Amino acid sequence: MATATKIDHRLTMPQRRVYEFMLRFQARHGLPPTMKEIAAALKVNSPSNVRAHILALVSKGRATAHPRGVVNRYVAIPDPKA
Repeated sequence: MATATKIDHRLTMPQRRVYEFMLRFQARHGLPPTMKEIAAALKVNSPSNVRAHILALVSKGRATAHPRGVVNRYVAIPDPKA
């Protein structure tokens, strides 16, 4: 019998910074930030580092691709436990 892989939903500190910025930006502007906007705001040298954190957030159920298919925008999903 195969065992299900347990997903770790806890966020690392860099993931939490990206996630919280995304939530604030969405609340303020009505749309999600681009990866470049996240990188600039958090003083990250490379948008590809931001992308890695966002993909981790997607795998943990905290973000999803923009519903209109807008490239480089991911929507943060508010934590229902918060």
